[in-house]
Amino acid sequence: MSSPPDPDSLRDRKRRATMVSIENAATSLVLEYGFDAVTVDQICAAAEISKRTFFNYVPSKEAAVIGATPEDVSEADRAAFLDRGEEGVLDALLRLYLAAFAATRTADRDQTATLAQRRRAIFRAEPELAAARMTASSRFQLRLTDLVIVHLDRHPSLRRLAGVAVEAEARACVALVAASANLGLSAWLARDSATFEDLDGDCATALRQLALLAGAPDTTAPDTTAPPATAPTAPSASHPAGSPA
Repeated sequence: MSSPPDPDSLRDRKRRATMVSIENAATSLVLEYGFDAVTVDQICAAAEISKRTFFNYVPSKEAAVIGATPEDVSEADRAAFLDRGEEGVLDALLRLYLAAFAATRTADRDQTATLAQRRRAIFRAEPELAAARMTASSRFQLRLTDLVIVHLDRHPSLRRLAGVAVEAEARACVALVAASANLGLSAWLARDSATFEDLDGDCATALRQLALLAGAPDTTAPDTTAPPATAPTAPSASHPAGSPA
């Protein structure tokens, strides 16, 4: 006789399904009618939930539309990252970054892709929502920057920017990884039937490509000597950084 389903996993599945219903309803309605025209009551009706349930899952209509961003990394992932002194900072940081976002994911592959595509369209049409997403992502990136500072202080041989303060190098590392995640998500969304493992691979490929570009000669300079690399510029509002689905 088979065992009954684990109550915890069943509860988790139901919770994830409810969250996906909320996000699906919110993004679908806002994409069609605009943020200001959509009410929480309409989202609840489309998701077939009560208003009380809605606010048990998300604090606001805005949160349902822009999606969750990590608050921090887990203690286990933090400890593993700080102890990893034999590996380059960027590769380890990208894995940490992606793991943190994966922990916030509630949808399956197809649902995740649909939500990501809708949100990108919404962010283009609603700059205030794009700014809100960027603000939430920035808070997480600041925590990562503090973590990278500790990592570089603990493993000084991993530093790559001579004559640059450790804080500046840490910020550059986080900015590069966030840009890689955004580019990787774009590549992943363009593929059919790609898995979450493919998403991780696309982000890693984007990181390699950005590193190659950063090391390429500046053809706009008077000579062919590449100037020192600078931190990546801020992303546009239509593509908020740090949103790997």
